[in-house]
Amino acid sequence: MKNFFATLLGSFSEKPVVLHPQSQETSAVPSSAAVASPVSTFVDQGIAPSGGTQSKLNQMETSFVSIAAHELRTPLTSIKGYLSVYMSDYGNSLNADQKDLLGHIRVATEQLLALVENLLNVSRVERQAIAVNLEPMDWQAVVAEVVDEFRERAIQKNIQLACTGVPERILTIKADKVRLTEVVSNLLANAIQYTNPGGWVQVTLEKKDNEVITSIADNGRGIPKEAIGHLFTKFYRVTQSLTQSSNPEGTGLGLYISKAIVELHHGKIWVESEVGKGSTFRFSLPIES
Repeated sequence: MKNFFATLLGSFSEKPVVLHPQSQETSAVPSSAAVASPVSTFVDQGIAPSGGTQSKLNQMETSFVSIAAHELRTPLTSIKGYLSVYMSDYGNSLNADQKDLLGHIRVATEQLLALVENLLNVSRVERQAIAVNLEPMDWQAVVAEVVDEFRERAIQKNIQLACTGVPERILTIKADKVRLTEVVSNLLANAIQYTNPGGWVQVTLEKKDNEVITSIADNGRGIPKEAIGHLFTKFYRVTQSLTQSSNPEGTGLGLYISKAIVELHHGKIWVESEVGKGSTFRFSLPIES
């Protein structure tokens, strides 16, 4: 076990990642230079940037996020790979506590990799660099496939998960399956996360004129009225009423990215919600004629 973690930590030797910039022992680079983004530096100094300066700062901020995310992705991918190899070779010889420890490391690594990918997607959105590979597909089949992937998660939380399509119809759209799967997965994950045990999540498809409307509804905690107008903005997170704590969950990136992906497919996304009664997220996509 010790040799495994020594090898794992050795993967950081070429390009160390400063996890605690306050400590002078972790990096020879001054802490402010290591972590301060251009925009935060202006804010910390009490400077109000002009319009032109703000645009340049936003570009610098986007570049900063992209570079940081790229630098984090390589060591995180190495950790995930080492864990996979170690579990494959030595998993049968580990006791329950050791397996539990490695399981927590695996989950944390996957969460960090998901965060890194979201940060990279934000950078792509702002640089208008998200590529979509549009191909004809049966949207009902795609949605049903994604819902099936979430059934086990719903069962574990004692949530009823159902999917209702358009009977005897093939809803053909021209879309990027990977990108739109990401949208449905994000909305489903949120619905299950913010619905209490014993609740329900309903996915519905509806044909309306030349569009297909995909709805993900739940009877969960709901979203405060004052928060709805900000849900699809970058880094916005709902506090207290939704999370039942003063520390909001998530990164505030999923809905922002989902909105960008839907709009790249010439669709729209919106939400209806009421605290204590649940939420319904809907997005439209044009049907291929």
